[in-house]
Amino acid sequence: MKRLLQHVPVFLALVVTGARISFAADSETKPTTPAEQLQAIQTQFYQAANAYSHTNDAERPQFAARAANLTTACLEWAEKNPNDPSALDALVQVVSQEYWLDNYSSYAGFGKDNPQAKALALILRDHLQSDPIGPVGFVRAGHCDATIWPSHPIHLPECGGGGVMGIGPYEAFLALDWLGPLKRVQTMGRLSASGIDNFAVFQSEHEHGMAQLHTGLDLLSRGDALLCGPRGYVLIHANWWNPAHATVHYTDGRQIKLDEPFAHGGFNYETEHFCGLLREGLRESPVMSHARSLAMMSMLDQTRALLGVRFPGE
Repeated sequence: MKRLLQHVPVFLALVVTGARISFAADSETKPTTPAEQLQAIQTQFYQAANAYSHTNDAERPQFAARAANLTTACLEWAEKNPNDPSALDALVQVVSQEYWLDNYSSYAGFGKDNPQAKALALILRDHLQSDPIGPVGFVRAGHCDATIWPSHPIHLPECGGGGVMGIGPYEAFLALDWLGPLKRVQTMGRLSASGIDNFAVFQSEHEHGMAQLHTGLDLLSRGDALLCGPRGYVLIHANWWNPAHATVHYTDGRQIKLDEPFAHGGFNYETEHFCGLLREGLRESPVMSHARSLAMMSMLDQTRALLGVRFPGE
């Protein structure tokens, strides 16, 4: 996946050059082989992107839409031809193309049908299937942030504050997602004068393994995460909850680096996903189900109960 970024500079160089690329007329001879089909899709995307950068504001939406359709077509080609030698390159192209759409065009986004996310999932799936670390049996994650200003709601009991409720949902999701349903949790920590948890360490046992997690508001800690299997481990580099880099370490000493371009800060990913659900008329996310949300809250409620944290009205 280190190749994910390699296509971006070449592609941007093509877009920002002064040379214009005109759309070729449809040929009477349609591409027949998978290689010809992929080449046609990629060529047409570059043409659409170049046309977008050299036209006026009124015409740009049509070229952005055309480029988006071609990105989807590239993903569909990879899904239909998973064993083709160019399948990985096609998936990398999908990531690069959506990166351009997100950062250099006015395209509104794909919503829940995000080609980039699907392409990355296929790349990671193929990599782990061909070179797995085995079933994950231990998760370590955490984050402490001493830079949050005192008036922030995370410091206020009446707002459901504390590190467990304010930071803990990220750790709980990672543990439940990789290790399965919660069996039990143990915790220790210390409370502030107002009764919220300033620091907490909680260890959880799940159906498929164990997790060691921590949160805090008066310390500063490195926000990385660790996923351990019998044949290696994955280190998700800080900030692990908004990851851009990870390294897979194998028992034979090999290291595989995974990189994903960081698009924007804030809640842009969540907002795009939520708007996609609204457009589709869906009341539940297939990514974050109601059951998963309830399991996370149950785990965090048990953790703070063991610490003695109670909120007004409880």
